[in-house]
Amino acid sequence: MTESVKAPRWKWLPAVDTWKYHLLLGAVGILILGPLGGVTASYMNFSLGFFVGGQVLAGILGSTITFGYGPEGKHGANYIQTTAASVAGLGAMGVVIQAMVWMGCYTHRSSWIDSSCPTLAGSRSPTSFAL
Repeated sequence: MTESVKAPRWKWLPAVDTWKYHLLLGAVGILILGPLGGVTASYMNFSLGFFVGGQVLAGILGSTITFGYGPEGKHGANYIQTTAASVAGLGAMGVVIQAMVWMGCYTHRSSWIDSSCPTLAGSRSPTSFAL
């Protein structure tokens, strides 16, 4: 028995397994759900101590994006979740590193900071960042 692929429920959705379909999935995952998941993951990291939120949000919203494809859309939702979770994790780690710098917990000093920043040139304390 061959399985037939049904047309999408809405006319604006591209057909499954075309380049437009993959462009839609990648664009939604990387440009919309990834940054949104990064904000969610950052919030969860500061409130709970770990960031699972980005991947959970990407999974839920990825499923709503591909709802118009019916059962065939579950593979597209997995693709969106994978791309969005990668961007969300990177964004959340960037926020954590920036917060560490703001709080003075990040003590790594490079020689290029001392030579290129006149505010820090005379400073020798690892926690005296002038941001």
